[in-house]
Amino acid sequence: MKKLFSRILAVSLAALILIAMLVSCGGGKGNDKADAAVTTAGEAGDTAETGTTRIEPDLPEKDFGGYKFNVLTKGTSNVHWKSKDIFAAELNGEIINDSVFERNSKIGEKYNFSITEQITSQGTWNMHSDVSKMVLAGEDTIDMSAGGLTGDLRTLSSGGMLIDLKTVPYMDLTQPYYDQNCNAQISINNHLYATTGDLIVMDNEATIAIIYSKKMAEDNQLGDFYEDIDKGSWTTDRMLECATVVSADLNGDGIHDEFDAWGVIGEVFNTLVYIYGTGERIIEKDKEDLPTLALENERFYTAFEKSIAINGNFDICLYASNYTKYTDVWTDCIDKAFAEDRALFNTAGLVRVTVFRGKDTDFGILPLPKLDEKQTEYYSPVSVGCSNSITIPATASDLDRTGIIIEALSCESMYTLTPAYYEITVKGKAIRDEKSAEVLDMIFANRVYDLGYMYDWGSIASKIMGLTGSTSPNIASTIASTVGAAETKMQETIDQYLALD
Repeated sequence: MKKLFSRILAVSLAALILIAMLVSCGGGKGNDKADAAVTTAGEAGDTAETGTTRIEPDLPEKDFGGYKFNVLTKGTSNVHWKSKDIFAAELNGEIINDSVFERNSKIGEKYNFSITEQITSQGTWNMHSDVSKMVLAGEDTIDMSAGGLTGDLRTLSSGGMLIDLKTVPYMDLTQPYYDQNCNAQISINNHLYATTGDLIVMDNEATIAIIYSKKMAEDNQLGDFYEDIDKGSWTTDRMLECATVVSADLNGDGIHDEFDAWGVIGEVFNTLVYIYGTGERIIEKDKEDLPTLALENERFYTAFEKSIAINGNFDICLYASNYTKYTDVWTDCIDKAFAEDRALFNTAGLVRVTVFRGKDTDFGILPLPKLDEKQTEYYSPVSVGCSNSITIPATASDLDRTGIIIEALSCESMYTLTPAYYEITVKGKAIRDEKSAEVLDMIFANRVYDLGYMYDWGSIASKIMGLTGSTSPNIASTIASTVGAAETKMQETIDQYLALD
């Protein structure tokens, strides 16, 4: 999905910068200069592929008669995770907004439809309530839902309330504008009820990486982390070593608290995050595309021990849940520590990059560390609840129309929205060095979507994370005591999927 950037960057980047320049000179909706910028960017996208042929979706010519394509999106209760990739009312000079507007306008004009956004009334994490009510009532009012990949997906898909995307006419899920990692990892019994791709950017924002303070690294003479990456020596041991070196009681009051220096920023999910970075998973799948537990092995236990040494060590980890006195612990405590160069490693979704781009701190981006140097790849998990996705409610009556619209928007997004996010919002504005931009390519290439976390069968993922901070965490016994319940619950889900055939 992210591999065409080098082919489309030169012209697309110039076009998107032109949009920003012209719109900032006086553009709202209908402004002549802004309209000219959109036209220029559209034409640029058509010729952006140097040395290759632009991908065009295999779609028929259609006139949808002014149809309003209604997309259900997340609520606005969480400022970082509200949808910003589906609808834009007008040009406003903000690159993501304007790229969404350009994409929607171009495809809408081609097929004579418009996109409308229905913001859920159920809050950021409970969109499935709106979809289930609509489906159970037999109503066809939502064409697509852009919900998360935890509660929203598992509640709706196992209940038969979503369309299997593999059955939707005109949606070619093998194309690069759909995330093939997602397609392969979250299907069950060869059914796929959600995916991610270039149509949305919230899956990018929800991808976990390590943002690090260059000042702290230099002040403590920690060496070049990018060289570690190139040599394959960016490992959990290396990260732990560096995090230990920098942690200190800065004000000398004998208390190591949020006002001091820390090696790493943490939260409960990060215990799984580091495990995923080692290549270990809670779930693998068999030849029938059915989930099986994959965590009863020595390498998984070792990965957990390495993870907990970082995330569960509160001498080096500024752990969010330990500072509940703050109304907004991230803004008032965690982000402040990193912005003031008092936290070396910030393990978080890439959405935090855009938070820090306006700060004075100079930062770089790293992938999650490997377990050891024998590991060949770096892996980056997606916070699946925060990510948006493409799903279609079961009551959608015209799947030809839905498939054509989603396919056309997805392909066009590869030439408009993704360059806007990836090349400008991230590489051009937020990231302060070229090597971080190369690392981003690496991060997006090996993303992890683990069904074990998505479904949390038998609370097995929750129990593993619950060992964070324990004085004597025993991963083997925790798994052994939970695996039976996990297998039972997993089989119930498998049976639900099999019953949908």
